[in-house]
Amino acid sequence: MKVFDNNVFARELLETKGEGRVLVINACDIGVRALASHPVKPNKNRVGEVHTPIYIGGAFVRDGEWLYADSDGILVSKTELSI
Repeated sequence: MKVFDNNVFARELLETKGEGRVLVINACDIGVRALASHPVKPNKNRVGEVHTPIYIGGAFVRDGEWLYADSDGILVSKTELSI
């Protein structure tokens, strides 16, 4: 998802079944782990793109891909890996 100062699309996706899924949002130039709510209310202008590839840290992340993360980094895979 690509958005800026807007939570309409994120909110809609967060209201769907999410077990085993990760929501990736490209909204700024640095990586952020969301650990608490944002203190500023976002706009609700429905501007942005959903289910679109985003470019993060030198790699594209596409809808339906698998993300595996730990303290050393993130791995993006087109298929589920047996870990």
